[in-house]
Amino acid sequence: MANAKRDDNYNPTLQGVSIVDQTTPTDLTVDPATGRLMVNTGLSGIATETTLAKLTDVLYATEYGATYNYIMKYKRGTTVWEIQRETISTGVREYAGGDSALATAWSGRAGASYGGAA
Repeated sequence: MANAKRDDNYNPTLQGVSIVDQTTPTDLTVDPATGRLMVNTGLSGIATETTLAKLTDVLYATEYGATYNYIMKYKRGTTVWEIQRETISTGVREYAGGDSALATAWSGRAGASYGGAA
């Protein structure tokens, strides 16, 4: 793999690899107005609002324990949240969600009502 390009201060820049061969270095693309990383989501046709909403999810907290792993994310600019609980022994993932204070939801994660095993 080639070395990453360097900026005007000789600091290396970020690169990815091509999806074609997983080897060829490829520069990342950023929207100059927002600073957001531009990505290809692999969506075809017209994306639904739900699909697009997933692109705005923000990680809030994680906990890796002996019995369960928890991951909480929320929709940027809202209090709409989702907690994923994974049972370590089986790998089963279940979900709880709501629209309330994030810190309160996170602190109550052990007693939340989980469903939708995946």
